[in-house]
Amino acid sequence: MFIETKRGLRITGFVGYLDWAEVLVEKLNKLREQGSNSEIVTLVRNLIYIDTLARRCRYPEEISFRIYEGEFGQDAIKALKYAQQFFVKHNYSLVLEESGAQGWLERYTVPAEYHGSLPKVHKDTIVSGDAYWLPLAVWKAAVGGQLSRIRECRHCQKWFLSKRIRQNYCSAGCRQQAFRATPTGKRKRAAYMRAYRLKNPNAR
Repeated sequence: MFIETKRGLRITGFVGYLDWAEVLVEKLNKLREQGSNSEIVTLVRNLIYIDTLARRCRYPEEISFRIYEGEFGQDAIKALKYAQQFFVKHNYSLVLEESGAQGWLERYTVPAEYHGSLPKVHKDTIVSGDAYWLPLAVWKAAVGGQLSRIRECRHCQKWFLSKRIRQNYCSAGCRQQAFRATPTGKRKRAAYMRAYRLKNPNAR
């Protein structure tokens, strides 16, 4: 999928449709297992943060302008700047390569000097032994409206695909454990255990 050119660029193209959100969740969890807090993880977190702000406002026009005006605070400005400058920083260039029956074929160019600038991924990735495609997968998921499905569990930090807009935990078990750690959850648990011991005096 990569082609070396005389100018030292590496070109890649994506063919057909992929569920980019599903692909990203799998790879983000692999990075998590490796203990890697890479630029990709930061990029996805910032994009999800901005998308959440926009969704709460029902995706108004000129949301980026309102963010830069400071309406949503400095964290939003930093997140948007990081996301917008990421692909410029790494010199990704989008090219319309040729026309086809299903539309134009997209290709992306990446300077050879950035080879290895992203974490290496295991050989079972789309591009064997190379992680250039990961930022492009983020791009495709964001533009295709798939990024809003990606969540990071608030309890175990595992990445997952949400089934509901307000889903913040990857499982019922994580949601329950997170609730038990809150003051309300602790009070309810303590009350339950007191009632249980009264009913079962021989229980330990």
